[in-house]
Amino acid sequence: MNLKATLSTDKDTFYRKATIRNYRFVSMYRLGGLAGSPEIEIFGGVGLGRYDHGAYKWARIQSDCSVYTLRLRFWMERKSRTGKFHSTEEVVGAGDNPVFSVIVPHYHDLHGLDRCLTALSQQTYPSERFEVIVADNDSPEGIDAVVNIIAGRAQIVVVKERGPGLARNGGVTKARGRYLAFTDSDCVPEPQWLAEGLTALRKFDFVGGGVNVIVSDPKTMSPTEAFERIFAFPNETYVKRDGFSVTANLFCPRSLFDRVGGFKGLRIAEDSNWCFRARDAGFVIGYSPSAAVGHPARVDWNNLLKKWRLTNLNNFGLTKEKKWGRFRWAGRTLLLPISALAHTPKVLLSNRIQGFNQRLMALRVLYILRLWRFFDAIRLLFAEA
Repeated sequence: MNLKATLSTDKDTFYRKATIRNYRFVSMYRLGGLAGSPEIEIFGGVGLGRYDHGAYKWARIQSDCSVYTLRLRFWMERKSRTGKFHSTEEVVGAGDNPVFSVIVPHYHDLHGLDRCLTALSQQTYPSERFEVIVADNDSPEGIDAVVNIIAGRAQIVVVKERGPGLARNGGVTKARGRYLAFTDSDCVPEPQWLAEGLTALRKFDFVGGGVNVIVSDPKTMSPTEAFERIFAFPNETYVKRDGFSVTANLFCPRSLFDRVGGFKGLRIAEDSNWCFRARDAGFVIGYSPSAAVGHPARVDWNNLLKKWRLTNLNNFGLTKEKKWGRFRWAGRTLLLPISALAHTPKVLLSNRIQGFNQRLMALRVLYILRLWRFFDAIRLLFAEA
């Protein structure tokens, strides 16, 4: 539910639409922060009209003051997928706390962290309206080295329990913002990242943004860089088809995070697991291509295999918990070598790489990696048995 705060320099009557998706209005009252004594009326109701697949209402705001800031508290009841209503509370408008808390988990990547914090300092969104919290996962360089890199650009919390999901949870405990924005220490948020994320949150309950794979020189890419330019981080597909977002670029209200609960540990796909729990609670995910971050491509085999070893482990942990999970895993594993053939045209037709040599390198990585994933998936299946 979103209601735009109004700033005015005259004495006219203002109208703002409050988009209420799957909510039933209960009551509201003025918290304060309003100069003068404006009259505030809510009229309309569920069933009055439709907007973005949800009911809408109108707020009419009248004031004799020259300038005011609207800050209201709404009591709503949220309709879940079961059809039942659950009480919730939303605060809209300006307050003492920041609007956003940006959570950045970090482990053993000081150069990437420095680049990430530099990008966050260049946001178009006002710096006084967001805070940055680095959740260090007990990096071997030590806390002093991390603090030196941060150089006053963020708060820091040390989380000794290993895993990026648990580090994010530790960061959230210090967060004061109404909204949470998650990215990784090796990511480079684009300047409009937070502003576009907030815009998307007006339409959806939680949001996954675009992830652009970046390389140092597009003309001299390594084989693994060429492969990742095509296949890494298809977050639009993840959000629209699969119903989850990578945690390298995820936005949600703090109240939603508290309802869903924190991220899981290392042995489960924390991003899809969290998003599926949010979905099962009745929340709706959306995609914003303009709320984008850059993520460096893996430059060599060691880094690429490290990523896929963890990805296979996490996906296996998620799949085996489902009904007939091991049989599903076995079926998908058998399809892995064949899937390389299906994805060959994607390499040949992609505009993200250039020339015959880069396409040949990407194809070689595609086929070798799918075979490696095939044998690693079999290993996990029998090791678990």
